[in-house]
Amino acid sequence: FDHLILLTDGRCAYNGPVKEARPYLDSIGVPVPININPADHIMDLVTSTMPGNKADYMVEKYATLKAAAVAAAV
Repeated sequence: FDHLILLTDGRCAYNGPVKEARPYLDSIGVPVPININPADHIMDLVTSTMPGNKADYMVEKYATLKAAAVAAAV
């Protein structure tokens, strides 16, 4: 697959190409640690019941990114 949609509690935390997910996580300050499976890291981040999750943070960052893109397009 080449497209990834991350949802957390019905809210979008990321929607884009798989190949851009890791750079996106780096850009918002939640990089994938060395020697950690990226899929496991992402699931830990967006699972709202997981201790230390970043679900709300990621939803907010994605919404801000998309709002800026929409504003630039109109």
